[in-house]
Amino acid sequence: MMKRIIFLLISLFFTVTNGGFFGLDLLSKRTPKTQFIVTEYEEKKQKLERLKKELADLESIEKSIVNEINVQLEALVKDEKLIKSKKSQASVLRVDFLNKQETFIRDIKQFLNEFQQIRRQEVYHLKKNVEALERYIDNPVFSDLRIADKASYQFSEFQNLSKQLLSAQEEFIRYRDEKKRIEDEISNNTRQFEQIEQELKQKEKEQEKFSPAVSKENAEDLRQKSELIDWEIKLLKAKKSFIEEKGLSLQRESDLINLQLFITKIKLDIFKKDLSKVDRKLWVNESDIQSVQAAVEKKKQQNAQRQERYVQELAELASARDKLQKEFDVLNEKLPTPVKDLRQLNEWLVEAKATGDEIGFYHVAYLNDRLQTIDRSIALIEAKQALNKTQIFGDELQLEAMKAWLIVTQRKLMHDDTDRQGKLDFFVSKKIDIDRELDEYKSKENAITNLMSLETRAIAHIKQGIETLKDKKSDFAKKYGESNYQLVMDQLAKSQNEVNEQLNLNGQLIKIYSSITSSLSDIKRQSEMIIRKLEGVGGIWQRSAGAITWEGIKSTIPDIKFFWEDLINIVSHSSATEISLWFKQIFGDPINILNIIFALLLFAALYFLLAMSVPLLGKLLRRAQRKHGWQFLLNSFAALFSFLNRHLVGIFLWSVFFCVMRFGVVIDFGVRVKVLFYLLSIPYLCYLSHIFMRDYLIDNGKFMSDAFRERFSWIFQLFMFATIIILFFREAFIITTYGHSELPTILLAIYSIITRASLVFLIMTKELILDALPNRGKIWLFIKEQINQYYLIFLVIIIALIIMSDPFVGYSKLVTSMLQGTLWTIILIALFWWVQKILKRYSSDLFFVSIGETVKERFSYAKTWYALFIVVSFAVLIAFVVFLFAKIWGYPVSADNIANFFNVEITKIKGDLPGETIPITLWSIVRLIAFIFGGFLIATIFNRYVLERIYNLLQVDAGVQNTISRITSYVIVLIIVIIGLTNIGLGSWVPVALGALVVGIAFAIKGPADDFVSYFIILVERFVKIGDYIRLNDVTSEISGVVRKITPRSVILRKKNAYNIIIPNSKITKSLVLNWNYARSYFAFEDMYITIAYSADPMKVKDTLLKILDENPSVLKSPMPIIRIINFTLSGYEFLIRGYLSSSNVLNQWDIRSDIRFAIAQEFKKAKIKIAVPVRDVTLEDKTSSK
Repeated sequence: MMKRIIFLLISLFFTVTNGGFFGLDLLSKRTPKTQFIVTEYEEKKQKLERLKKELADLESIEKSIVNEINVQLEALVKDEKLIKSKKSQASVLRVDFLNKQETFIRDIKQFLNEFQQIRRQEVYHLKKNVEALERYIDNPVFSDLRIADKASYQFSEFQNLSKQLLSAQEEFIRYRDEKKRIEDEISNNTRQFEQIEQELKQKEKEQEKFSPAVSKENAEDLRQKSELIDWEIKLLKAKKSFIEEKGLSLQRESDLINLQLFITKIKLDIFKKDLSKVDRKLWVNESDIQSVQAAVEKKKQQNAQRQERYVQELAELASARDKLQKEFDVLNEKLPTPVKDLRQLNEWLVEAKATGDEIGFYHVAYLNDRLQTIDRSIALIEAKQALNKTQIFGDELQLEAMKAWLIVTQRKLMHDDTDRQGKLDFFVSKKIDIDRELDEYKSKENAITNLMSLETRAIAHIKQGIETLKDKKSDFAKKYGESNYQLVMDQLAKSQNEVNEQLNLNGQLIKIYSSITSSLSDIKRQSEMIIRKLEGVGGIWQRSAGAITWEGIKSTIPDIKFFWEDLINIVSHSSATEISLWFKQIFGDPINILNIIFALLLFAALYFLLAMSVPLLGKLLRRAQRKHGWQFLLNSFAALFSFLNRHLVGIFLWSVFFCVMRFGVVIDFGVRVKVLFYLLSIPYLCYLSHIFMRDYLIDNGKFMSDAFRERFSWIFQLFMFATIIILFFREAFIITTYGHSELPTILLAIYSIITRASLVFLIMTKELILDALPNRGKIWLFIKEQINQYYLIFLVIIIALIIMSDPFVGYSKLVTSMLQGTLWTIILIALFWWVQKILKRYSSDLFFVSIGETVKERFSYAKTWYALFIVVSFAVLIAFVVFLFAKIWGYPVSADNIANFFNVEITKIKGDLPGETIPITLWSIVRLIAFIFGGFLIATIFNRYVLERIYNLLQVDAGVQNTISRITSYVIVLIIVIIGLTNIGLGSWVPVALGALVVGIAFAIKGPADDFVSYFIILVERFVKIGDYIRLNDVTSEISGVVRKITPRSVILRKKNAYNIIIPNSKITKSLVLNWNYARSYFAFEDMYITIAYSADPMKVKDTLLKILDENPSVLKSPMPIIRIINFTLSGYEFLIRGYLSSSNVLNQWDIRSDIRFAIAQEFKKAKIKIAVPVRDVTLEDKTSSK
């Protein structure tokens, strides 16, 4: 066991120190290694060279391709001109052919032009790809984006970095969506290319097979058909080239998007790391807050001055608008037909003549446009006010965020959940307000955009009106005069200027609204940032101040590598010159020499004192042990002094060196010697601890059991080895001045965890725990059984809790909360189980009564009400338990939360008034259910205490009693439900509910109603009558028989085996009915088939069959029977036998067919005609003989 432990710890030390002891390994010889894996940077660099070459190739052939396409386009233009000249002299049929040619040429030209555009896009995407790769190659680490290392960061830097991170996230999402779109386009383009390629192959095959020699068409038609096929092939080739080039362009675009995604992902990682770094070092002090507060107050004063100016401007505009509105109203009323639809007037869709006064209309329209301009000006000033308020709001929220951050950095919120929740609620409410305002301003922006499109149409209509007036100038001047014509033209010009001004103002409005939404978005991000910070502060997930970080854990290996490299430098760069200089510095001064001599004498005296006192103390302890008892304790100290006595020289010398190194006594050896001393002390002290444990167990092992001695040995040695390795390696690491590293803290965390785990493993054994638990009680026995079965799982959980509660891990609050929550949850479940059991036991006495050994119900439906009581009580207890459970686990449910939960709007229903809506909530549903239960309860009471007494007085029949009671119960429940619907505000829906009830009843009686209507159809049409033999659906159906009775509900059939089938009338009318008695003359029995061997004479067979049918008295002579050969089978001739019977023999047809079969068998036997049977030849092969 000791050898394994030592080997394990030595391996651990090798791992921690990255390869070996004291620098004596091959890592000091740094030789370059062959790089087999191409890095991302090298890959991008190679890709850049490849893309540059592809771009050069594309640009080199671009001119020739453009010239080639231009030549093709010129040829097509010539062909188009030639076709146009031919169309003027061609016949109707010829024109149709030329039109098709012209269509092909136009389509080919379009594809050639689009080919050029796609090719330009391909070159553009390739250039963008090359530019992006060049930027990446020049700066692969994005040094311009990284934030400089500082001792602390300002809040503004944190805000800017947060904005950059959110922008990069939005950019990443946009590129990801774009990538999906391009992938879909590539997939569609590939399918189109395959389809075009297939069509082209078919057309080329058609062109190859086309031969005028075999065609009966005239030469002109053949020539036209041939030319059209050629043109169609040209079009398909052009389309194929375009789609192929489009695929290449899309692939270039996809490569560009992938590169952008790659770069954006790197940026995101950089921003996240920098934000985490800034978050850790972000410091906000009171002076920063005071300066920001002063700036906010100054901005508020400036904003107040601007607001006064805006208010004055708004008052002037409002006054001017009121005057203009009065003038507009007066002039509009003076028109013979006043304008009512102002929207049409805004868009200039109103006809001037329709108003009856064209001159007056144009002036009214101008005044309306002027009013619209003033409205836009008012909206613009109000938007400026809103923008200033939003900016001030953002500054105020930033100030509140800084105050919250100051409290966070001072760790004042870690143990004050009320204050933290108050801050959190404040920022959450602000975020909700921001979301609402964002939606409002986005809708305003959309409204202004729609308004601008309306104004654009208005300008077009004004211009059209000006042109129309110019065309009709003489008529208008003749009718109204030249001066009025000029006046109207001036009014139109003014209106046009007003609408242009409206467009200008609306453009400014959109810019301001965009600025407001942008500012609100930034404020929202800031709110989300501080919300996330506050959510992570305090509470059970808040870690302690000195806890190690994940970044520190990730930097552990690099820090150890740096330490190892420095250690190699320390060993390799030591020289004799440096050692001689150190000796001269120490021993060159006489005072130093005297100090050294004095120290040596002092240490020598201390050694002799220890050499005399340590053995003496050991003997005294052993003597006291024999005299006073306390064997284990005193023997342990005696073993310690015996060990010190045996190894006193080595331990004393090491202690002297340790004091000199650690405290700088007499001589300062420097960093190099100290590091080597601490590292070399590790194997020496591990050796001493091993020897001590061996000697200690020899002296004190007799006081321990075998199992405990084994466990104590390896746990204590592991603890001692871990202590030596971790503490001395940590000390060596610290003196190499790695002040910024978290490795020393991480080593202390590991040591703390090992210490706690060692104590757990030493004390918490299965046997010890089981012995400590009581042996009586079901619960304790159950706990002991579970611990005995799942001891390892419990141990792992305990170790995990110990690790998490360690101060360096920092989740002690979480562990405490989990343990408390688990304990209270167990108590709550036990209490719930006990209360439910008590309720079930004692509530049964309310519903049942015991008479002797029998149990009877106290009243009717007592079992039902008892079950309902148990369910309701269980639901109430569950609700109470959930309420307490939420409180235990930190999610308290208040009365307001419950009320809000029940008042959550599920849906809305239209009310009686126009626009009225009635909200449906969970509480309204609960009330309606309560009314329904109340209705059943009232109905039960009414039946028991009212109707039953009436029945007893009048001696009503039991069946009548049941009917009246049921109907009364339904009526009472229906009335109560109507009252409930009215109570929750759905009284207007009572007719609808009653209508639905009527419809439901109608659906319930739909089947009987269908049958009743079908009954009359059967009686009127008489396609089925009593005595008819019918079969439903098809010949093979089993639903068949003789009609015995037709009732309003059903048709009753009697089958041959004497049982009846009851079929609804609706099924008779909707199914296919085979009726043998529908025709009154004759019918053919079902065809019979027989196969005769090929050795027989078929004519003889036919004559024999006809003779048999002729001799049967039931087979009619007219129409004559039919005998046919219908097939030549493998076995012989297949004959069909069909005979006709009188309608009176419908029910005898099966007997008649049987008689015919008997006769066939007899006659064929007499005539020696063989009925064919399947014959197979089976050949048996003797494998032995073949061998």
